Amino acid sequence: MRHKRFPITSMLVAGRQVSLRYGDLLVATDDGSDQIDWECLAASNDELQLEPSSYSLELASALRVFTGDAILVRSDGLAHVFRGIGPLEGLALTELN
Repeated sequence: MRHKRFPITSMLVAGRQVSLRYGDLLVATDDGSDQIDWECLAASNDELQLEPSSYSLELASALRVFTGDAILVRSDGLAHVFRGIGPLEGLALTELN
């Protein structure tokens, strides 16, 4: 398995800016596979009520922007877990360990 973590500095959820306290993009793939699995773990500064649904995400790290669609796995208003349901733009498969 190859994987990589990207610290996230800003986040848009369905076009809405989220004030982040913490954010990580986790990406992985099995050896020999060309499919990337990804999820975003985020903690917002302000309470953000999200319905269980799919959302378009725009995630910015220090050097680049990642975009993709994800479902909200769980949220308590401040901590949020999104699971990618399609491709993640902004990452090449060759970048994974």
